[in-house]
Amino acid sequence: MSEARGIPHDLARSSFFQPLTTAELVILAVLGIVLGVGGTPMAILFRFLNTAGGEIGWALSATILGWFYLAGVLGGYIVRKPGAATLCEVISGVGQVLSGNPNGVIVLFTTFAQGFGADLGYLVFRYRNWSTVPVMVAGVLSVPFGYVADSIFFGIPLLGPSFFVAAVIRMISGAVFAVIGVAIISAVARAGVLRGTALDREVHAV
Repeated sequence: MSEARGIPHDLARSSFFQPLTTAELVILAVLGIVLGVGGTPMAILFRFLNTAGGEIGWALSATILGWFYLAGVLGGYIVRKPGAATLCEVISGVGQVLSGNPNGVIVLFTTFAQGFGADLGYLVFRYRNWSTVPVMVAGVLSVPFGYVADSIFFGIPLLGPSFFVAAVIRMISGAVFAVIGVAIISAVARAGVLRGTALDREVHAV
């Protein structure tokens, strides 16, 4: 067994860029749509917290944004191939648009940016280490590109203390949601729901 949390040596030594299987594509699509549809009420909650929170609304709303990074973090964690996180996150954006996300088609750009960040987080560990640290890094790196995109589209000032404090809160939220999400999806994998994926092979390894 390899050191990458029980992944077989033949998988660890396989080529870096690997095509997605049909089973993996289906799982990424289902996960992305489910999290995307769930993202619409979360977007409404975000706006509520941002408004109702008054002077600290921007900080309150930032605490729940980890939800929007979950598709990329979990998609990459389940499939464990370059690009899986980005694809799953973009699919979640489609789910958000189709379910009436108040931010509209802009989310397709921000979800791409967030998924790209999650992929970068896993790339740091060359898609071979799937412990808590890489998962948290993927959650944290989902933030910067998407946050800049949000700032451009929604007119959030790019400079100033509140911008950077909100970025830190988003990163903490991304890391926390990532750890919780991975714990849940690992339990789902143990139930045999994610057959044909790298995560399924790990949790059922002898």
